[in-house]
Amino acid sequence: MSAAPEIMDLVRRGLQETDGALATRHLTGALALAPAEPMAWIALGERLARQADPRQAVICHRRAASLVPTDLDVLIRLVLAERALGRRWPAVRLCERVVALAPDRREGHYWLATPRPRRPCRRSARHGAGR
Repeated sequence: MSAAPEIMDLVRRGLQETDGALATRHLTGALALAPAEPMAWIALGERLARQADPRQAVICHRRAASLVPTDLDVLIRLVLAERALGRRWPAVRLCERVVALAPDRREGHYWLATPRPRRPCRRSARHGAGR
């Protein structure tokens, strides 16, 4: 998929910008011009992840994955975003898709083989301290 030069220029400026608000403005401007451009969604997701907004980052990566469902790099970024948010089962399903699309790539196999540490439930943490 080939994007127009002005859209890619906005995406590039958004990725290079150090000011978070200005970078987000560049990337949302690119999305306003071309809402079906997966690179703009990926860049905005990466920017939001760096700004510690993992929920919005997952939304952006999901949108990019819906536009190019067989792009492995997009799926891998979505797996990382889901794992950062602590959503284990969506990440597992995505890893299975990565493995099905590219059985020779190691990332999907690795993530399926390495379980995420479980968080203690509130009840056991609260009641276990008094024992």
